[in-house]
Amino acid sequence: MRDFGGQKTEYILPREHDYGARSMTEYQKIREEVDIFLPLRFMDIYGDTLFYVSSIRLKVNKIDLKSKKIEVIGEEPHNFKNLSLNKKTKDMLMNPKYAPKYAKLIDDIVSKRSFVSGIFADKDFVAVIYVNREKKIADNLYFVPYVQIYDHAGKLWHEQSQTPFFSEDRLIPLYYKRDTRDLYLCSITSSEAAYKYEIYKYSVER
Repeated sequence: MRDFGGQKTEYILPREHDYGARSMTEYQKIREEVDIFLPLRFMDIYGDTLFYVSSIRLKVNKIDLKSKKIEVIGEEPHNFKNLSLNKKTKDMLMNPKYAPKYAKLIDDIVSKRSFVSGIFADKDFVAVIYVNREKKIADNLYFVPYVQIYDHAGKLWHEQSQTPFFSEDRLIPLYYKRDTRDLYLCSITSSEAAYKYEIYKYSVER
């Protein structure tokens, strides 16, 4: 955070807590595993609490903006496949001679791993959307989203697939309307003729 005068920068999440890590040693281990993949970051705020998650680990940083206390919540389900690159794969990605195959190699990695796609919070819960590329139609593979919902203490309330939703992109646009507790997800698919956008509406109930 930076004041309006731009004179003071205050960090609310030390680097060692990125990826939901609890120490610099754990952070460095994860950073070595993901290597050149640059993760996306997602966050939402409710009241004085900020919830933060990276796209490559399903661990949520819960940050009290008043006390600066940081907690890590989240349970990685059995179908969440962490991104982890071995030395051979990393060497191939860094070697110019593999440049013509680079796109296919990245596509293969993305198809075999899970990614967080968004987060949203309300007065009594925080929810994380993650995706797996697992729905096959003809010769194409599409991403299917899953949702995990936790209370603010980190206890898992609910998790499920959001089928029949699917999308070409692992980054799924979402909008959560707090006053009605409705979640909207945007599916994006394409053909030779045009792109197709579909909005799915879900109600968050307990």
